[in-house]
Amino acid sequence: MDKATRIIGYIGLIPLLIGSLFKIQHWPGAGLLIVLSVSLLVVAFMPMYIVHRIIKRTSTLGMIEGIMLGVTGMFVLLGMLFKIQHWPGGGVMMIVGNTMLAFTLGIMIVRAIEAKEYKQSWSMLGFMFAVALVFFGWSLNWSRDFLVSIQHNDALIQRNEDAMMQSNAALRSLLDRNDSLQAEWKEVSQHSEAMQDYIQDIQNLIITGCLGQSPSIESYASASDVWAQDNYDIPTQILIGYDPASPIEDEYSAYSLRVKLTEYASTMKGLTTDLETQTMIDSLYSFQDHTSNGMVYSWEVMHFYHASFASVMQTLNTLQLGVAMTENRLLHQTLETHLKTTVD
Repeated sequence: MDKATRIIGYIGLIPLLIGSLFKIQHWPGAGLLIVLSVSLLVVAFMPMYIVHRIIKRTSTLGMIEGIMLGVTGMFVLLGMLFKIQHWPGGGVMMIVGNTMLAFTLGIMIVRAIEAKEYKQSWSMLGFMFAVALVFFGWSLNWSRDFLVSIQHNDALIQRNEDAMMQSNAALRSLLDRNDSLQAEWKEVSQHSEAMQDYIQDIQNLIITGCLGQSPSIESYASASDVWAQDNYDIPTQILIGYDPASPIEDEYSAYSLRVKLTEYASTMKGLTTDLETQTMIDSLYSFQDHTSNGMVYSWEVMHFYHASFASVMQTLNTLQLGVAMTENRLLHQTLETHLKTTVD
């Protein structure tokens, strides 16, 4: 390997090591350093290595091996980076990179038997393995930290939902004492209960798929295994399907969830004349498309495509909290209207 290629490789490793230290210590700038490092290695070092092996061309097999090593390194490094940054596509890159690595190992074994000068290839492969293992270990730890933060926020959401549900139960108990109000509050509660049950059915379906067990046996919150919490495949398969450009429209898909939530919001707005309440409902059930990096994504794709199990469950729990808040607001209004009428 020529001197310039080696220098570029060392320069690329420096911000990687510093960025890793910053990431571990939770200092600002870690992400930028790692992105710059991987970018330099992928854009400069790997292509220079490939060109060097082509120019050197000790043999056709050696040239193929060099190209495979360089391209494999690109996919592995980018896959690890995307995994660490929680960007979509990291898993696919890792699959491609590891598949290519398997073929490259086969070529290296054949060349090791036929050629004498194969130490450089083993050095390059060792370098790639070392970087991959470091990235793999760090990405696992950072994924765990990321998931822990999601679980912490989700626990707060669930506590708020439980408090809201208790408040709703108390309001229903008060309203139930007046026969003239039963029809009004029961309509609100029936629609809300149906919406809550539907969201819970989706959660149960995802829990069963990700944990391989009935949700009645163990709550998803008790699944501390990072692999279960970081499962992207099952939630995406259930809610979106394999093509984000054309999400599925099954009974428990994200598309159907949006339709039912839109219908629920419309029904709840029709049960009140209070403009403030209607505005609150509009804010809780906003399903506009989102634009990111010049691309337009639907609400369901933005929230559920390539989203981890923990993240999806948090989103669904947030929606359940919104339903409980809507029911609470309308029940309060019903009770306040009744009390005001009684006083007048």
